[in-house]
Amino acid sequence: MFHPGTGVARSRSLLVFETKGQHLHVNDDTQYKRRVFAALEQIFNAGKVTIHDVSTKGMFRLVFDRKDFLEAQTALDSIS
Repeated sequence: MFHPGTGVARSRSLLVFETKGQHLHVNDDTQYKRRVFAALEQIFNAGKVTIHDVSTKGMFRLVFDRKDFLEAQTALDSIS
C-alpha cells in the first residue's frame, strides 16, 4: 500500500516459506520451525514490527505440498 500521490509505502508484507518433503512433516526440526514461524507471525501481525519505518505484516509457512501453497494464498489475502 502507498500513500496517495507520494509513492511511499505505508504498510508492506513479508512472506517466508520453507519447502519440505512429506517425509519431514513430523520430525523435531519441523516441529521447532512451526513454533518459531507461529511466534514470528503473531508478532508481525500484531503490528509490532516496522521495517524502514513502515508497518510490516508477515506470513511464515512451512510448505509440504501444493495444498499448502493454496492455503498460504488464502492467508496472504487476509493480511494484504
